Amino acid sequence: MKTNIRKSVFETNSSSMHSVAIIGSNRDSISKLYANNDNEITVYPGEYGWGYETLREPSEKLSYIVTTIAEKNGRESLEDTIFFKWLDEMIFDYTGSKLFVHKSEDKYYPYGYVDHQSTDTLDDFWSVNEDVFKNNMRDLIFNDKYFIIIDNDNH
Repeated sequence: MKTNIRKSVFETNSSSMHSVAIIGSNRDSISKLYANNDNEITVYPGEYGWGYETLREPSEKLSYIVTTIAEKNGRESLEDTIFFKWLDEMIFDYTGSKLFVHKSEDKYYPYGYVDHQSTDTLDDFWSVNEDVFKNNMRDLIFNDKYFIIIDNDNH
């Protein structure tokens, strides 16, 4: 295991910490995303700040991803971003259902919130290449070995 030790370096840290954990072998989740009568999968963007929370289910991870896309896009016009379009296409190809984002009534955070110093949590899964992005998001959402941990430094 590689260890990185820094000495005499000024560092800042947000009080929250988000990370992707990888445990176990590759296997598709037995949990599925469920569509409504209109054949849509409803996504509820979340408030991902201090935690503690562990996102294991496909619906939870999908919510985090959609919220991250909105946060990276300045919380505006989520459905018009290329990353949301690719995510929606991947979900449709995988499940046969389209995404429907249930916006919050919060005028500042209608698409939820990801702590400002944790918006890069998914950067290793992000890509400007459509196929790579779709494959990475499918793995992250539907593969049981991936889960997202949200924590803070108050423990």
